[in-house]
Amino acid sequence: MKRKINKLLPYSRQSIDSKDIQAVTRVLRSNWLTSGPEIERFEKNFSNTVNSKYSISCSSGSAALHLAILSLNLKPNDLVIVPSITFVSTANSVIHSGANVIFADINKNNGLMEFKHFEQALLLGKNKIKAIIPVHLGGQCIDNEKIYHKAKKLGIRIIEDGAHAIGTTYKSKKKLISTGSCKHSLMTCFSLHPIKTITTGEGGVITTNNKELRNRLMSLRNHGILRNKKFSPWYYEINEIGYNYRMTDFQAALGSSQIKKIKIFIKKRTELANYYKKSLSSLSYFLKAIVRVSECNSSWHLYPILIDFKKIGLDKGKLMEKMMQKGITTQVHYIPLHKHNVYKRKYGKIHLPGAENYYEKSLSLPLFPSMLKSDIDHVIKTLTNILNKYT
Repeated sequence: MKRKINKLLPYSRQSIDSKDIQAVTRVLRSNWLTSGPEIERFEKNFSNTVNSKYSISCSSGSAALHLAILSLNLKPNDLVIVPSITFVSTANSVIHSGANVIFADINKNNGLMEFKHFEQALLLGKNKIKAIIPVHLGGQCIDNEKIYHKAKKLGIRIIEDGAHAIGTTYKSKKKLISTGSCKHSLMTCFSLHPIKTITTGEGGVITTNNKELRNRLMSLRNHGILRNKKFSPWYYEINEIGYNYRMTDFQAALGSSQIKKIKIFIKKRTELANYYKKSLSSLSYFLKAIVRVSECNSSWHLYPILIDFKKIGLDKGKLMEKMMQKGITTQVHYIPLHKHNVYKRKYGKIHLPGAENYYEKSLSLPLFPSMLKSDIDHVIKTLTNILNKYT
């Protein structure tokens, strides 16, 4: 089977079928559209999927990060380590909480913050560092255990940004650990945006194994409300300012339906990623695939490649335009956070060579479960035709 050539190939897209639609319409016809039984059902399903004790759903991945950081009770002089290659909400959530960020460098060959980068950031922040948010970029794991043991000794709390890594697993002492099980962190935050492994339209989840933390997060997502039926059925208290970060029941129903297919989605993503790797070998003069993390089974949210644009004398923007002319959408993940004006004004000039090198060379190719191998053939053929002009 081949996709019509004149049809746009996006860099990612959601996978929705008739069962997903039925799940949503069932709730729309019910008596509960929000704060109903589908929320608890979805949270249980999610916990069962990632092997955590608790899951707290919310309105977005950004909301998940904000709630998680808020729960740490950070002070204005406290610092949180964030890799510079990530979406803006990872760092923004820290600023929203009133604390400050130390940007860490990453491996220029895959965009991931490694243990050595964590240690470099520790030297800058010293005893002011209270937390770290490692990011599983594109679905690949960071050095979970090494960072965990070092952070634990120093009293630094870990919040994993697993927005890209729903369904990713890694090996620890010969055991397979799910991202989100919080075996090596206090909390893990996920995004359920349409282009993620599973979706609720917009939405997020925080997982944890700490019951007190779970209760506080549930209160914070609902205006800080604490209900106490000992006084009366309607009585509630507000002891801290919270937010309206709730998920709706029809979103939760979609999430529960999507979770049933998560293994199928990841299997297809993995097959496509492996086909990309094999097919790209013919272009090794121009580009290379990102370095894969051993002992990590990635859910492959993204498929980035690395092109030395300076070496071949090609502008990244022009390549993306030429690909678009052939109906292929590409993307860049991400502009280093320390390069954005808002953070340059706040923290001054910062040089992180790994992040800057990765940004210069990285380009995300289309990847989503309904893609066909013929789509990848089209991507490779188009890339080949463009790049061969620069030999």
